[in-house]
Amino acid sequence: MRKFILVMLSITLFREISNAQTPWTRNKAGFYIQTSWQTIPLYRSVFDASAAGNRRRLEREIRENSLQVLAEYGLSEKTTIWSATPYRFQYSGHSTDAGATSTLQQGRLHGLGNITFACRHRFSSGRVTVTGQARLDFDTGKSSQTTGLNTAYDALTGSALLSLGQRNQAAWYWFVYGGGGWRGPLANSIILGGGEAGLKFRRFLLSLMCDLSWNVGSKTYEVQSANKKTALYVPNQSNWLLGGKVGFEVNRFYGFYLGIAMPQAGEQTARQTSLLAAMYFKWD
Repeated sequence: MRKFILVMLSITLFREISNAQTPWTRNKAGFYIQTSWQTIPLYRSVFDASAAGNRRRLEREIRENSLQVLAEYGLSEKTTIWSATPYRFQYSGHSTDAGATSTLQQGRLHGLGNITFACRHRFSSGRVTVTGQARLDFDTGKSSQTTGLNTAYDALTGSALLSLGQRNQAAWYWFVYGGGGWRGPLANSIILGGGEAGLKFRRFLLSLMCDLSWNVGSKTYEVQSANKKTALYVPNQSNWLLGGKVGFEVNRFYGFYLGIAMPQAGEQTARQTSLLAAMYFKWD
């Protein structure tokens, strides 16, 4: 059994394209299951380069919550497959000062987010572990044109990452990753990058992370005007996040952690901090 626990800070609510970016794979027939609850409290503005101060005021305040199940399985010592299924709870509330003449209605929307399937393969495991990953996110969402709420991207998304890192299983770890992807049309491309580093003290894990998902595409797919107003999962989203987490290992099989992610820059994404709580079970 591996004594070291490395758990991924998932910030799906910020529409980041990369998930489980670590360079480490599961043992053969080993598995990992994580259930997480993520929330973005009520927010009233999004990043928008075309607005004054890169801040666009929404017509109605929005709150986003998500329940997600992530599962990993080791096909071999070098190859791990994983999948994530998010279920989102969205709320469109009171009008803001920008929504005096809004045509969007107050309301709620519950539905699946983009279901993910991915494969991670380890190329080397010397002093520095190097791993590649291919990922697909499917259009399994739900939308409402009366409220502008939308639970997922309305297009197939693909990405490829290269990750490298080191760890001392009893004390510390670090990894960095980079790659690219596309959403909808192949010309709607995305640059991906980031990293994470952490320290373990007895049963506690403390870590810091950053994540970049930046749209550089020359073409996007069309979405309804109501969806453009709320900016929920529109095709040209970008974000740069900083965050951290604290985890506690109950025993070698399961534990839990709390996380936070703070947006530093972006395009058509919420200017609000995301919070996360998760529990996991593993068998390696």
